[in-house]
Amino acid sequence: SSGINAEYGAVRGLATMPYQPFLDCSFLWLPDLSASDPLFILPILNSVLIGYNLKKGVDTGGSAAADIFGNPYILGGLMGVTVYTQSFFSSGLVLYWLASNITGTIVVMPLMKNEGFRRAVGLKSWAERAQLIAQAPNLDEQMGNIQESYKQTREEGYERQQDQRFERLKELEERDERRKEREE
Repeated sequence: SSGINAEYGAVRGLATMPYQPFLDCSFLWLPDLSASDPLFILPILNSVLIGYNLKKGVDTGGSAAADIFGNPYILGGLMGVTVYTQSFFSSGLVLYWLASNITGTIVVMPLMKNEGFRRAVGLKSWAERAQLIAQAPNLDEQMGNIQESYKQTREEGYERQQDQRFERLKELEERDERRKEREE
């Protein structure tokens, strides 16, 4: 727990550290790009765009993330955490992330949805991808497999330990028997 807090503090310290070239720069309503956004506009815009990208599956061109982030509570919680954490970061850094997200939305999403581009870069077509997803086990099946594997591993480990104990007990009994024979 203390390691996580220390890491968070270090990352937050790096993210909020004044970057010299930003000290004298202003942008629209931001008087200083090395300071956090006083109106929280950049963190909110970035959070909304991240939520949109996750819901639409910008990085893959599909909606695989939408399955996970389709739950409004999960997506809303993630967006809330994003606004909270980015509200402490320098405006220049959040502006960079926002520009990167906008570029991803405008450039990457259409490319990833284009079958010709997908073939050119060696990605599976939408039909192949849908078939793979349909064949993949659902979350309940995966959890059942994990639980069964865990149970089997524990049982095998228990049996192995029990066998080792019996072997050790046999060795001790034989040693005790030899000792008794020597004493007689």
